[in-house]
Amino acid sequence: MLSGSCYCGQVKYQIKSSIDYIVHCHCRPCRKVAGAAFYSGGFIAQSDFEITEGSDHIKIQNNIWNHQNPDVSRFYCGECGGRLGVYIDKDTLMNVAINTLDDEPNEDSGVHINVESKAPWYSIPASVEQYVQFPPDMSEQIKKILHS
Repeated sequence: MLSGSCYCGQVKYQIKSSIDYIVHCHCRPCRKVAGAAFYSGGFIAQSDFEITEGSDHIKIQNNIWNHQNPDVSRFYCGECGGRLGVYIDKDTLMNVAINTLDDEPNEDSGVHINVESKAPWYSIPASVEQYVQFPPDMSEQIKKILHS
């Protein structure tokens, strides 16, 4: 079981599964909302995620940036503004902001996506798995998450 929280600690959550697929998204909207060179999100089934404290502080921002997928929305703490994750579709898939985990991963197993729009001042090491947009196996990785 994994656990995490927002910056101020008002919102706490638990994840019943492991996070087996992590992406570092370099698209401009993710960079803007993360306030960083990229956003790191771990994909999980929504059924494995539970807010354990502070659900009344959760704010949801409906899709304002992804016109191909109107079901995408980000959720964050209304007190500190800390981004907690993204609901990818209405009921099944989401990702959790990796930096909100209480115990962050010891090594980087994520793939870098949307590197065509990465910050011009940021360099991704050549040895790191990276894609101009999305990896060819991304939909297969997501199907594994939803059917595990």
